[in-house]
Amino acid sequence: MTATTRILVVDDHCLFLEGMRYLLGCLGDKVEVDQCNRVSSAICRLDRGERYALMLIDLTMPDMDGFSLLQAIRERRIHCPVAVVSATSDPDTVRRAMRAGARGFIPKGTDASTMLCGLRTLLDGGEFLPEALWNLIDDQPLHGDAPDRASGDTGIGRRQMEVLDLLNEGLSNKQIAAVLSVSEATVKYHVTLLFRALGVKSRTACVREAQRRGIIPAE
Repeated sequence: MTATTRILVVDDHCLFLEGMRYLLGCLGDKVEVDQCNRVSSAICRLDRGERYALMLIDLTMPDMDGFSLLQAIRERRIHCPVAVVSATSDPDTVRRAMRAGARGFIPKGTDASTMLCGLRTLLDGGEFLPEALWNLIDDQPLHGDAPDRASGDTGIGRRQMEVLDLLNEGLSNKQIAAVLSVSEATVKYHVTLLFRALGVKSRTACVREAQRRGIIPAE
């Protein structure tokens, strides 16, 4: 990252806030973290014109719940990825949060490496749910009817597009990891997200469907 990346964390637990500040620092040297322990304080920041590359919010807050903040963000038409980081992660809550505008949902018990992968995915413009949550909610769509992927609203983040381009070139996960300077596990995660976004179950089908929708050029 070259420019400063501003991230807002909305949570009222001091230990969690300190832990998140440390974890977010692992994203790079130019990460600036703001914290709010009330939803009303976060809304005041937004109304003052403060903008962020990413917002992380808890659902259980002392003044209003996190859904109120999601609604406020939507009403103000603020274009910023928002992820819920919550101790509550039942399927109904996850679906409600995603349908209210969240781009990700991360249980507070998620391990640090998975959370970092999710944060990078969100900053790249993608969506993030840990695999365990995908398995819980896979029976229903998160956002209602799926958008037309060829329209430009692909739901595919920048990093996933890079992986897709390399899949189109026929590279293996190991080769893609070397090109992008990431772990093979990270590549596998992004491939899984591509499969879900395109509704496919194999690498070949992934490339063909992306070509059919005009996301990548056909050979």
